[in-house]
Amino acid sequence: MKKRQYEGKVIDFSSNSDFLQKRRQDFNKTIKQKKKISKNMKNIGNNVYCRKIIYDSALEASHKSTHLARRLLEGVFNHDAMMGCTLTGQAPRTKDKKSAVVNPLDQQAKGAIVEFAMHTAVERKWPIQSRQIILKEMSQRSLNINATT
Repeated sequence: MKKRQYEGKVIDFSSNSDFLQKRRQDFNKTIKQKKKISKNMKNIGNNVYCRKIIYDSALEASHKSTHLARRLLEGVFNHDAMMGCTLTGQAPRTKDKKSAVVNPLDQQAKGAIVEFAMHTAVERKWPIQSRQIILKEMSQRSLNINATT
């Protein structure tokens, strides 16, 4: 029997121990979840996932990094998450100042979209656009989505 101390407890590390069986189950469950995610989603960087159907159509239809970023915005964030949010967390200028409480979209996801769009533009030899221009276009798209519903 192989027994060692783990997190302050003596654990049996033999091949049939309950501890190892539990660890194997947890590992297998994690692998199944990753396979499920990878089937319908595409990782665009920093563990940010985009719906595969939107990812594929965005790459096909876009010819600029701003076009790609605007399209990926809808694939990364679901409609409910985008409602009532802006890219920066600042209220639109047309909104009343008293009701200016607006949540920002996730910074990590926003950064991943911009990085992916810039990298793809270089890879496909599209016109180079700055980070600020891409963010401005994404901000306009998020406001358009909020305005249409």
